[in-house]
Amino acid sequence: MMLVVETINLRKTYMLGKIPVQALRGVNLRVYPKDFIAILGPSGSDKSTLLNLIGTLDKPTEGKVIID
Repeated sequence: MMLVVETINLRKTYMLGKIPVQALRGVNLRVYPKDFIAILGPSGSDKSTLLNLIGTLDKPTEGKVIID
């Protein structure tokens, strides 16, 4: 079955001054047609970061986002 969205070893690191802060650490995700998914987690768990990377609003530090 064809993938709609795939993330491969997705990583995002922000710099807080001189200190690196790892937001995402190796996220792998596959979304197929007709899938219904929910991104859940507490405040500050980088749900928005993941969605910004999938939506190409931001670039990952490492890894790939593949969109059909």
